Amino acid sequence: MSTATGIGHVNLNRKMGSYTTALVPSVGDLTQTYDREGDNPTCYPDFEAAGAEKPLLNFIVISSRVAQGTTVPDQVKWYFNGMQISFGADGISTGALEGYFEMVTPSSANNYRYPGLRVLKNLVKVGAYAPITIRVEGRVILGNDSDTLQASYTIDISQDTGGVKNVVKVGAVNPAQGFTIVDKNGSVQIKAVSYREGRTLVDPASLTHKWFRLEGGDWVEITSLGGPEAMSGPGNSVLTVHEGDVLVQGLYKCEVYEDGAYFGQDTEKVVDASDCYEIQFFYTPAHATISDDPDGCHSVEVQVAVIARKTQVVIVSKEKARATFTVLDAAGNRLNESECTTIKNSQAVTLDMISQSDTGVDVAVQVEIPSAA
Repeated sequence: MSTATGIGHVNLNRKMGSYTTALVPSVGDLTQTYDREGDNPTCYPDFEAAGAEKPLLNFIVISSRVAQGTTVPDQVKWYFNGMQISFGADGISTGALEGYFEMVTPSSANNYRYPGLRVLKNLVKVGAYAPITIRVEGRVILGNDSDTLQASYTIDISQDTGGVKNVVKVGAVNPAQGFTIVDKNGSVQIKAVSYREGRTLVDPASLTHKWFRLEGGDWVEITSLGGPEAMSGPGNSVLTVHEGDVLVQGLYKCEVYEDGAYFGQDTEKVVDASDCYEIQFFYTPAHATISDDPDGCHSVEVQVAVIARKTQVVIVSKEKARATFTVLDAAGNRLNESECTTIKNSQAVTLDMISQSDTGVDVAVQVEIPSAA
């Protein structure tokens, strides 16, 4: 008996036939806060500062039809709050968004695996001081068949009202690869980046980093420098995750400490697209959206099934699936702690749980797979 891990998200999972799509930031959660004095906001993080990392949104398409798990769409179009972004011959955005973005087209010359959109400038002002929705469309072709796929991501823009806590973000060491393993015996590296009061980048060498993997509903600390996952970098701020470390998906958390005092934490998932299984999520009601309106939906039931990725044959049906379900906020705090280690068939996500998170909740499952599968 083995277990496969999957992570669902209420109102965020997109499944199109035999393709699964996602728009994944290289920096973990892509957000920006600001102080506003007149018409010149000060932004955190400042994407225009010298040496600042330019976030990259990777358009990832996992396919059941190709051996390596991922496929690269063509005819890619990007949209900013519903408006199509135009680009010049150099890949830099033009028109009303001139210079704000760069379109990345993967090739053997640049070593990028996925179509991407790189953020070059601060987005607070051009986004009218409100959250920004980035949407992407692309075409995939197999033989005489073609599909148009899409994914979207909301960049949170908010005002710094004072009292901002320290911020930790788990991002990808290599933005071109992101968080997805595509090859057998492959690996990815993830890193923790810390900001004091959400503003000032902190040298990771001055901090202590503790890494954890979600295992059977519990956060299990990774203590070995030699594996299965391997820690490295200043203050152990980097974690290498190998293909053999995860089955379908793995969820990791980094806790950061300064002089022994808790600084902050963040989580990120690693996807192994080379695996032979997929985990499908089923939500009741299907819209998977909880409302705080007295007349709205106050609970969503979550079930899962395991299918063979290439043949789409059901290995474990949703009626027979036995799994642990862990409901998590964005920082990795367990919201169903009293029941997350219990093996069962489904999990109710309630208004009480989701009200503790501003951006919805993740549901991480580890489902049992029969040995003969």
